[in-house]
Amino acid sequence: MDLKKLSDEEVVACLQRVATDGDTFAPEALPYLEVLYERYFDKVTQWAQMAGVKKQEAGDVAQEAFIRLYYRCHSYDPSRPFRFWFFKLVYNLSMTYLKRQQRYFSLEEHMAFEDIPEEEKNFSEKFQFWHVFQGILYEMPEKLRVVVMWHLLEDMSFDEIAHILNISSRQVRNRYDKALEWVRQRLGRDIGDER
Repeated sequence: MDLKKLSDEEVVACLQRVATDGDTFAPEALPYLEVLYERYFDKVTQWAQMAGVKKQEAGDVAQEAFIRLYYRCHSYDPSRPFRFWFFKLVYNLSMTYLKRQQRYFSLEEHMAFEDIPEEEKNFSEKFQFWHVFQGILYEMPEKLRVVVMWHLLEDMSFDEIAHILNISSRQVRNRYDKALEWVRQRLGRDIGDER
């Protein structure tokens, strides 16, 4: 069976069949975890950074997310989209990590020149805008930032985000509108009302 051709939900269902309860690890689970790791590691790392975790520590958060995925896989319902369940796990882990570290990030810290890879030091307008926008995201209140990240970066609908956060779709829409206003005020210009 070619695991790479299976959907996320099918891979996790297979993982659930071999994963053990408790503190022991079943080696048979490695192929399933590897498939999910290949599909999601970069996204989880990126998401952790966007949530406020420092770049050099986002990989640790991602590693922890996959460890938790294994030990919590039995709480996942394969009839539901895996991606939403997993990103809720990643979100909770990122918030716990940030609270434990008690770190608050400023715009200047995230726009530090040293963090920009050497090959990208020739700024384009788009690149500059992204870094300014990223800095604005870091300053944004968490409940607004999460909605923006999931809607814009993960292309989740307001209903999907509402399900993850356990709030109404209307509340998600209101938070998104407030987040857009937050961005507009900090950019000092209208960025459009794309939804």
